This record gives sequence, structure tokens and C-alpha cells, in this order.
Amino acid sequence: TRLDVLRRMHETGADLDAGVRDALAAGRNGRLGGIRGTVVEFLVVPESLEVAIEVALGNRMQDVVVATWPDAEAAIAHLKQSGAGRATFQPMDTLPANGLEEGFAGKVDSLPGVLGVAADLVSAPADMAPVVASLLGRTLVTEDLITARAALGHLPPRWSAVTITGEVAHA
Repeated sequence: TRLDVLRRMHETGADLDAGVRDALAAGRNGRLGGIRGTVVEFLVVPESLEVAIEVALGNRMQDVVVATWPDAEAAIAHLKQSGAGRATFQPMDTLPANGLEEGFAGKVDSLPGVLGVAADLVSAPADMAPVVASLLGRTLVTEDLITARAALGHLPPRWSAVTITGEVAHA
């Protein structure tokens, strides 16, 4: 019964913001093209990292993935016209193929308690890799706040560290 309730909630978008729900419905009904779904629909997250990834993504969990920038513009125009609310879009044609920065991994990988870069700790369909890298490619996941703090000195600017219990530290 619980699974059925969760499926119905997902299908109707009951757990989504109104604008996101409307954009997804317009995509399903053929009124909007290029709508792929929300970021969270594509991620497979190990149970032990659910809190960390949820905190790392924040409100970006409900970002709507679209194929192209014009698809995002059309969806924004639709939301403005309908007054259904707002949504944030991730146009796949504008995302770099590899959003991960190289060169620092060896410095922090050797620290005890570092689990890795968040984008590498989740899985998603291969075509969603640019979205995952864009949203989680600059977030380090650690076991605790002490490790996160120790890692900060080794992280490039604009990076953050999130613990498995949801604390966030920014470089």
C-alpha cells in the first residue's frame, strides 16, 4: 500500500513545487518539448549517502532537465503565461561534458574519512553525466565535520564538503 501511495505521489508530482509539476505535466502532455524530468529522478544514491546528497543538491533536486536551451526558454514562457509557478532548468546542451576539476584528488583522497567526490558516488544514466557533474562535481563527501574541515585547505575555490549526516563546509 505504501509503495502504491508513493508511486501515485510521484506520478502526480505531489511532492514537487507547483511550477516544476506544471512543466513536467506540460512535457508529458506534449505541450512542451525536451522535458526529461527532475534531477532527482535520474539519480541512484546509496542509502548511506542519501542525506549527504540531498543536502549537497538542496533545492536543485527539483531542477528540470531539458534537452536544449530553447526548451528551457519555452518552458519558462509557459510558466509565465500559465502563472503556475517557477522552476529551474538544466539545459543539457549548455553543460560541459566534464564538470570535474582534476589535480586535487590525490591530496584529499589520502585523508582518512574522505569518501570521494559526490558525482562519483552516485549513479545515473550515461547521458545524465553532465548534469550530475555540474551539480555534484565540486562537492566532496566526508564521514564527519572534522574531516570536512581538514579537506577544505586542499579544495579549490567554489568547492564544498558535505558530511554523511548533512553538515556543509565551503572552501
